[in-house]
Amino acid sequence: MGHGRTESCRNLGGTHRHNPELAETFDRATFARPGGRSHEGIDLIAAYGTPVVAVHSGTVHRTSSSTGGYGTVIFHDGSADWTFYTHFSSYAGPSGGHVNAGDTIGLVGATGDTTVNHLHFEYHPGGGA
Repeated sequence: MGHGRTESCRNLGGTHRHNPELAETFDRATFARPGGRSHEGIDLIAAYGTPVVAVHSGTVHRTSSSTGGYGTVIFHDGSADWTFYTHFSSYAGPSGGHVNAGDTIGLVGATGDTTVNHLHFEYHPGGGA
């Protein structure tokens, strides 16, 4: 497949072996991006406006980038873990408020440094960078 795409990925339906249709929905590329930055998460290709839900309960902090990207950081309840979601077309729910796992926090879009509708997702255990 090349460019760091995975040969298998997990979703709610289980593990999927190399499937060209599914493979195009999941990108965990580690090659350098423009400006020399690395890709620190996974990209999940989805239709514009698809709801994005919190994977863990916690406190919401909205983010934006110099390239116009909309995103959210959630600091997890009861730990130093945090998750990052970006490229939203719009936010949902409160900034600075509390969300539960499964609450909608935004809608998929292509804001920031991208041309493809997708969710960029990162998980940082123990407060790691």
